[in-house]
Amino acid sequence: MDFARPDCINVLQKAIIVGFADTRAELLEAQRLRHQVFCCEHAILDSKDGIESDQFDSRARHVVVRQRDGEIVGTARLVPCDPDKPLSSFPMQLVCPPETFIGLPMAATGEISRFSLSRERRNPRDRTDHLLRLGLMRGILEASRDLGVTHWCAAMELSLLRLLRHASIEFQPVGAPINYRGLPQPAVAHIGEVLERGYRERPAFWDYVTDG
Repeated sequence: MDFARPDCINVLQKAIIVGFADTRAELLEAQRLRHQVFCCEHAILDSKDGIESDQFDSRARHVVVRQRDGEIVGTARLVPCDPDKPLSSFPMQLVCPPETFIGLPMAATGEISRFSLSRERRNPRDRTDHLLRLGLMRGILEASRDLGVTHWCAAMELSLLRLLRHASIEFQPVGAPINYRGLPQPAVAHIGEVLERGYRERPAFWDYVTDG
């Protein structure tokens, strides 16, 4: 199914609100959801007191997707480059070789990570699951504009990369999957190229992720 069709986008707009964790309470909501997904369901990360957090959270912009009643159902974050520590700015740099980042303008690069959906929404046969991920990407794009980010890097599951590709969000794999907390694939993307392709191939999705 093409989840970037106009009718699917209309469903998404009516069902959810995309925003940011701008307060401590909102950040805690996102970190509790991450605890549920990464610590309880998949047991690939550690946590404390029901909160999943790390040293990158304080510099990140955290996207939150909510139902219309206010319940948080998804979160992701964009970690910008630290100009004082460009070689240790991103979580990926802890596990990927330096050549992964060759060609990226580090000062204008951000890492996408901690894609999380509520357990009740994580059904690969339910189109809502896929649409929520598109909502998260809308928030990531807005955060990128705010932070001056022109390139993305990420270590994503192949299934997520395929889903995003179906919506014309094309990441380029770099090297082999990492044997670290599963087998995520390092990948990069030029945001301008993503938007140009989206405008050409998926105009309804283009209108949604760019807010018209």
